[in-house]
Amino acid sequence: QANGEWKLGEHRVYANYTFTDSKITEDAQGRSVDIPMGDIARHRFNLGATLALPGRMWLNLRLHRVGRRRTGAGTTVADNPFRSVAAYTLLNGALSYKPPLVGVSLQLAVENLLDEGYFHPGVRSADGKILAARLPQNPRNAVLRLRYDF
Repeated sequence: QANGEWKLGEHRVYANYTFTDSKITEDAQGRSVDIPMGDIARHRFNLGATLALPGRMWLNLRLHRVGRRRTGAGTTVADNPFRSVAAYTLLNGALSYKPPLVGVSLQLAVENLLDEGYFHPGVRSADGKILAARLPQNPRNAVLRLRYDF
């Protein structure tokens, strides 16, 4: 796992990367095995920037990448009919305003700005017949937040 952050005055750029190679090394009978964990991406990374704008406003953009998640035969999720759940990349953003009032902020956040179609793995016992083996995720969506910290 690696993390980095750079501050340039009031602006900020950050990134992180995670490599995961998770496996089952012992079966229920105590025998030595080497079975990859299903539904877990080996590679994930985030890249983001927060820019200070005039008028007490901030713009934040975040790129989020999740690699292909192996599943199905040869993994801990052997019943899944899919061999993998596809990788995806999302772009998320937020525009925030902090008026002079102490503790108050207003934010418009948009997730999945590019309206990427993507899936997450279904429940571990999913076989694709009764339980979903993969679940569609939200298309582009926006949230308006009014926050008060006391």
